[in-house]
Amino acid sequence: MPVMFFPNNPIEALEKIILHENGKPLEGEINVYRKLFNELKDSSEEYFIWHDLKFATHSETRNPYKKCESQMDFLLVCSKGICIIEVKGGRVEFHNGEFCYRHAGKLELMKQNPLKQVEGYKFTLKEKVLQKYSKKLFIDICVFPFTNIDFSRQYNLFGEIIYSNIQCDRGISLTQFITNRFIDTKHKLESKHGFKFSDLTEKELLDIRNILSPRMEDLNPFLNNKDTLQWLGLSNFEVFSGLNKNQRVLIEGIPGCGKTTFALAYADQRRHLKGLYLCWNRLLKIQVESRIKERGLTNLEVDTYFIFLKELGIDTLSIENTLADFRNKVLNFFSVNIEKQYDYIIIDEGQDIINRGVESLLNKLTGHGNGLESGNLLFLCDNEQAYATSYENISDEIDLLSMYFTHYQMNLAHRSVNNPNIRDLASRIIEDVYQLDTAVTMGLYPNIVMKFSSFKDAKSQMIKDFLRPIRDQNNSLRGKDCILLIESTLLKGDNLEELLVNDCEALTESNLTDTSNVLRYTTPLKFKGLEKESVALIVRQPTAKNQNEIYVGITRAKSNLKIYLVYE
Repeated sequence: MPVMFFPNNPIEALEKIILHENGKPLEGEINVYRKLFNELKDSSEEYFIWHDLKFATHSETRNPYKKCESQMDFLLVCSKGICIIEVKGGRVEFHNGEFCYRHAGKLELMKQNPLKQVEGYKFTLKEKVLQKYSKKLFIDICVFPFTNIDFSRQYNLFGEIIYSNIQCDRGISLTQFITNRFIDTKHKLESKHGFKFSDLTEKELLDIRNILSPRMEDLNPFLNNKDTLQWLGLSNFEVFSGLNKNQRVLIEGIPGCGKTTFALAYADQRRHLKGLYLCWNRLLKIQVESRIKERGLTNLEVDTYFIFLKELGIDTLSIENTLADFRNKVLNFFSVNIEKQYDYIIIDEGQDIINRGVESLLNKLTGHGNGLESGNLLFLCDNEQAYATSYENISDEIDLLSMYFTHYQMNLAHRSVNNPNIRDLASRIIEDVYQLDTAVTMGLYPNIVMKFSSFKDAKSQMIKDFLRPIRDQNNSLRGKDCILLIESTLLKGDNLEELLVNDCEALTESNLTDTSNVLRYTTPLKFKGLEKESVALIVRQPTAKNQNEIYVGITRAKSNLKIYLVYE
């Protein structure tokens, strides 16, 4: 087919599809859509045309209105180059250096100059989206389909960029106007700068098409050609769609519902933009770095919140600061303008960060210093899993932050699908941790919860349950699929010596992604945000003090869980 539209709307039903927010047809855009379709449907040349194309970014060099996103009425790509089209319906006039609409005999000033508007979109494509084609020919035009003014005569400067109903009445088609614009622009630039523009090859045209409208097999060449939706799972389509439709999204969800996966999918859909991913846990940071490397997301910077702030310049910040001191230092630092800017920011495990001044960071580092109002943000958190040392209910903080966000609550766990008992047990623990060692719980989960009089005894049973099967070549249990989580108060002194056994070692940043057949151990809090198929959890007798650590440990398991309660 000579012309391909994205989306490919039925030409006879445009009045029911291309609508204003008030539900009325956008007559100007409908007119242009039909012109392009009718004029190009029998063309011998191939054209790709996008309608209502949105990007969560905007050129910084051509941005007089300080926009953080772009919404192009039409984008046309052919062998000659790339053409951005801005459409203004109604009767357009030009008075005293300003574009206006005339309604019922009165003039209404346009909120944006359409020439500057379309120029900004052109440079957005060159600088942010189609950078590798920036040396190809880009042009921009404005179309006023219901305006009977000859801008080429009355305003000589606009003659080659504005197509109005006058040209249509004179027999000049829109596509001929676009072709002339390509030819004239190419001639002027080549004459002035001596640079020669080459046509887009068939291969380059297909590449641009796949960049702007990725096909299922093209989106993700780094993970067995699965696309982002397949990676997520279709059951999450509603939230996934929300990531693309809304600038600022807050996802509040239980462990295992796929929050970090959504973070990576969010970045995957913005792979051409400069992004920042922040979390609290260093091991989670290493894991995310590994995954984005696999997916080829070279424009995403990954760091922990604390280290990022230190490197940004908050020298007095300490991990030992009280929450109030930590927050005040961050707020004071961001009370002035910061030059550093990102196209989007992702906050993962936000429950550990939300009361540490993160709102000021979000506001200053995106959206040209107004990120909470106009930036591109994804904030992920779990109220139930608030950082263990704070014992704070962060519901109010989440509620206040959500005033700036589209707020999703995800209450279904995709983790633990093979063992629903794990999620049920976690729900009991978060409600009342003392239920863990009751006869009722022991009866409900006889193969999960066990009691021991010492750490040594618990370790011995854990070796039988995990380490021996891992060592057995005829057993399918592998070390890379397991983790030993030990309550932080137990992981010291003589207990560390008990762990000096073959094929058992501490989990570190350097071996996190290593797949050697050994069992690695760490604390539940250091393993926050991560997961394994099988989890061995050694904890003390349940109390209010270790409730959060027990909960975090339980919710790290995807399929299998053993809990070893130590009563010393």
